[in-house]
Amino acid sequence: MTNKISGVISFIFFILVILFADIAKEGALNGINLALRTAIPALFPFFVASTLLSQTGVTKFLGKIFSPIMHKLYGLSGECAGVLVLGFTGGYPVGVSAACELYKTKQISKNVAERLLGFCNNTGPAFIVGICGVGILGSVKLGLLLYFIHIVSALICGKFFVNNRCVSYENNKNTKNIDFSTALVNGCEQAAQTSIKIAGFLTFFSVLIAFLRHINIILPDICYPVLYSFFELTCGLMILHEVYMPVNILIAIMSAMLAFGGLSVMCQALSIVKPLGLSFKYCFIGKILHSIIAFILSFITTAFLPIAVPTVSTNIYIPMIPKTYMLVICIFILYIFTTSKHMKNTL
Repeated sequence: MTNKISGVISFIFFILVILFADIAKEGALNGINLALRTAIPALFPFFVASTLLSQTGVTKFLGKIFSPIMHKLYGLSGECAGVLVLGFTGGYPVGVSAACELYKTKQISKNVAERLLGFCNNTGPAFIVGICGVGILGSVKLGLLLYFIHIVSALICGKFFVNNRCVSYENNKNTKNIDFSTALVNGCEQAAQTSIKIAGFLTFFSVLIAFLRHINIILPDICYPVLYSFFELTCGLMILHEVYMPVNILIAIMSAMLAFGGLSVMCQALSIVKPLGLSFKYCFIGKILHSIIAFILSFITTAFLPIAVPTVSTNIYIPMIPKTYMLVICIFILYIFTTSKHMKNTL
């Protein structure tokens, strides 16, 4: 049954490419421009950095420093701290690449790598502050707020992947560091391969978005940005501010979009994970949990926003929200982070 559905979808896409070749070409050009001018220049240095950190032994050093914290909060080894830092600063899919690099160099086990994938893959600060904060909301402060919520919700999400079995792994003591020149060559080669994959997926989903726009399906206004961001994040965000809605709803939906990332990001991560034989289940579940938590945190946090919020769009109005709701989220966060790492995990 699955093969039949896949065949039908492939056939429909083939027909669309033939009937609307000019639209496919335009979409492909947009995707290539997005990849070459924005995505790859921003991500390539972080891909190289993740390989250098792993192969030159920096992650081992970080592991010794952050081991108590990672063990206490998540039941993970200290080497995973470096992955989280790269995941929070590099953007999609740097966190996945960094986690897989640790697994390839046998610094973490398969179980640790798979669970780490559940919350290490995140949007970078440049994208959130630059695109969402300045570009859409017209405010650096709101961009920084979105980034802070993004980090906190990802860290909370990580608590759902706690597992006692993740901690110990003996093989990491036997791994040898590689000299800098060799690690640099390896990093550039791997970063180039990953960049090509990212460019391919961005191009494909840009073509798909172009088809969706041309077909012009009649849906409620809010459905368009949600639908587009489900496939490709940037496209959905660009039209989100055109929809008339309260600012707290706008920010909450935007936060959920950033946390989920879209199918394009999922495919980019899958292309890195699959060759290593790692399960993609935790990564997929993690992005869903992350988006839900980010939506809730953003919705309640915006109760404290001032009435005058600068935005690029004129279609946003500010509601009055009871500030007492913040107490609920504070209690939730404290409960999550103070719960023992030995809590039963069903994921």
